[in-house]
Amino acid sequence: MKEKLELIKSLVWPILITLFVLFNWSAIHNSIEHVPELISKSESISIGGLSIKINQNLQDKSSPEIKAFLKEISPADLDLILQLRNTIQRFSKEQYDEYGANEYKGLLNLGLAIKKDTLREANHEVDIVLSKEGESVRNYLIEIINELIKEAK
Repeated sequence: MKEKLELIKSLVWPILITLFVLFNWSAIHNSIEHVPELISKSESISIGGLSIKINQNLQDKSSPEIKAFLKEISPADLDLILQLRNTIQRFSKEQYDEYGANEYKGLLNLGLAIKKDTLREANHEVDIVLSKEGESVRNYLIEIINELIKEAK
């Protein structure tokens, strides 16, 4: 009797899985047919050393230049570029020399930000603003973030 019980226990899961597959065959088959289509619509992009998958529509919005910038940008620069929308980061000349030059070095070297020296009320100031390329990269990053939020819901 104990042997029969052990045999039944060992056969229950394979039988249940077989029944599940048989009863859901059309759904499973349809899902499998759509996998190549889903994979072709999804592509990986590298941002600041992190590789993420995005859908093809979002991938198509990216130019080769934006992709190149995203591969080179550091996580700290990502934070800075997202903060600079329509704003100017203004430093006194001394502040810029002390820490601003180092903080914005990556964006300036990549050409994503522009340094503008100005003289205001006899004070030498340095403004950091996004370049056209920086705006494009920033807008694309926001689209990616929005897409990731949609997918997470």
